[in-house]
Amino acid sequence: MSRIIINYDDDIPDANALHYASVVVSMGRMSGLHEESYCYCTAFKDGTRVLADVTKSGTDVFTMEVGGNDE
Repeated sequence: MSRIIINYDDDIPDANALHYASVVVSMGRMSGLHEESYCYCTAFKDGTRVLADVTKSGTDVFTMEVGGNDE
């Protein structure tokens, strides 16, 4: 069984958090530190950033942060 963990700020609606994670997943995995993992940081035009990591057990973790457009 596979799992994905999504952590996000209270100001991000549930549907948006799912959308951001879906976009990152749809871009596919990259070769790197964890053999194949998602891009460490994906920035969106609205200032939202998605940070990707992998737990020791191999679970993908996506953390969303809201930032300004000028960051």
